Amino acid sequence: ELWRRTCFEVFFGIPGQTAYWEGNFSPSGDWNLYRFNDYRQGMAEEQRSDRPSCRAVTTGGSRLELSCSMDIHDLCSDSEVLAAGIACVVLETSGRVSYWAVDHCGARPDFHDRRSFLMQLTATDTSQDVMM
Repeated sequence: ELWRRTCFEVFFGIPGQTAYWEGNFSPSGDWNLYRFNDYRQGMAEEQRSDRPSCRAVTTGGSRLELSCSMDIHDLCSDSEVLAAGIACVVLETSGRVSYWAVDHCGARPDFHDRRSFLMQLTATDTSQDVMM
């Protein structure tokens, strides 16, 4: 349950399909990948033998950056375009939790909302490093 504290997240799916994935990456190096059959339905841990390569960097005292690389060739074909959204959950020292995303498309933060999957990526796309 990495999303209950500071955690970087990426959501991605194939346009036109209801299934999608959620990746959670903690600054401590913990991670997980889940697959959903539909909007918040059928959540299952994606069994993987390879670990993503992640590096967290704190800069300027209150700024945290995370760089991650994960092989997703087994999840989609090389030619498929993926819609993706990046987000972050921040547990502040006061205990308050805040939710950050490129865009919150609804009235409340909902990282699972496919309208928030604003980036386009492919499994072989190495030119679009995403700093979270």
